[in-house]
Amino acid sequence: MAITTLDGLLAGMRAPQPFAKVGATTSALGYRAWTPWYSAGVPGASSANTAGVNGQAVTPALGVSVAGRIPRDNPSAGLEARLARFAATVSQPGTLWIVDRLWQNSGLLATSISAQAITGATLPTRDNNGANLGHGVFAGIEWSTVGGLGTPTVTLTYTDEAGATGRTATLAAVSSPTAGTVELFQLAAGDPGIRAPPGR
Repeated sequence: MAITTLDGLLAGMRAPQPFAKVGATTSALGYRAWTPWYSAGVPGASSANTAGVNGQAVTPALGVSVAGRIPRDNPSAGLEARLARFAATVSQPGTLWIVDRLWQNSGLLATSISAQAITGATLPTRDNNGANLGHGVFAGIEWSTVGGLGTPTVTLTYTDEAGATGRTATLAAVSSPTAGTVELFQLAAGDPGIRAPPGR
C-alpha cells in the first residue's frame, strides 16, 4: 500500500534501530568495500550462507530475526514502512552504503580457472523500480573468511536489465582479502544492472 497522506507517513514510522559494529581499517582492506555482516556488535554477527552454488533469493519474512541484518517490519493495517532518517558516525574515512541483499550463494571454488555454472533463482521484486528486472542491481564477491594471496581477474557472465544474455563483467581480485571484503564487478558498458544472478 502506497503512502499518500501525512497520517499514513506517521503511521508507518517505526522505532529507531541501533547499529554498532567494529570493522577493519580502510588501509588494511586495500581501500575496497567491506561489510560488517560477519562482525560482532549490534545486530550480532551473521555467518556465511549455505545456499550452495546456485544460491537463493534473500526474502526473509517480516518480523523474522536474521543474524547480521538490521531488523525491520511493516506496521499493522496494511501500511508500509519506509526509511525516513539515517544517521551514522564512523571512525574510519570512507563512504557508508545501506545495501539491500537480494541474492546470495556459496561454494564457488576460489582457486578454479574454469567456468563455474550457476542456475540462479529469480530476484525479489526490490530493484530500483520496485520490479525484479535488475535496475540498479550490482554483483560482487563477498569474502566470509580471509582469502588467498592470488590476484586473479574474475569474469562474471550475466543477463542485463534489458534481458540480453551473455553479458560479461570483471573484477581484479585483491590479495589476501580480509573477512567481510566485498569486491564489486564492473558491468559491461551501458548496463544499469543485473536481471539474472551470475551465470558462471
